[in-house]
Amino acid sequence: MKNLLEYQQRFLENVENQLKSMLTSDKIPGKEIRRFCHSIVGTAPTIQLNELGELAKLILDKHPNDLDHEIGRGEMEKILSPIMELHYTLSKGFPVMNKSLKDKETLTVFIIDDDITLLHVLKDYFEQNGLHVLAFTSPNQAIQMLANTKPDCLLIDIMLEDSNGIDTLEEVLQITKRSYIPVVMMTADKNPILEIESLQKGQMITGVNRYLYPLH
Repeated sequence: MKNLLEYQQRFLENVENQLKSMLTSDKIPGKEIRRFCHSIVGTAPTIQLNELGELAKLILDKHPNDLDHEIGRGEMEKILSPIMELHYTLSKGFPVMNKSLKDKETLTVFIIDDDITLLHVLKDYFEQNGLHVLAFTSPNQAIQMLANTKPDCLLIDIMLEDSNGIDTLEEVLQITKRSYIPVVMMTADKNPILEIESLQKGQMITGVNRYLYPLH
């Protein structure tokens, strides 16, 4: 076990160094991102970092032709943000960071919120209370991850920048309807219609609750 943890730590440090190298450049050839993701796909599962390997594969599948040209920093951050977020999660909880290494009683929470600051606040809070957290700024990334990883609870911001949290809830429920996963909808909007709509989407499928910001 000690050797495995050492390999995981070295691998995550290497991933971090490569991310820093790419993201400090104004432009890089797309093939560097492809090579980076292929490296993760090939190595991560061998050291029980399966989630990272699966995420890198999802990126390759999502961008089959986008990596044939030079990639600017903005586009680079958009493509690599899922790996950056999961790497942050894994590194923050090291050495107890992978689900296969955690105690069986540890619960996993998915948080979907496009507010990076709030996302980190919530993630840090739950981790300090012994939960394993996967944080997403993109609902699509979370939905893709749900195909392979079933959390014990989901927190979703209703007012997402590029999509409606209610629509995200509906997609989530289609995937998890047989798993009975509790869902918490978060919002700063006191409009009761949002509460009614979110509850209607979730009724008879899973427990759906709504909480107003700020959370206490």
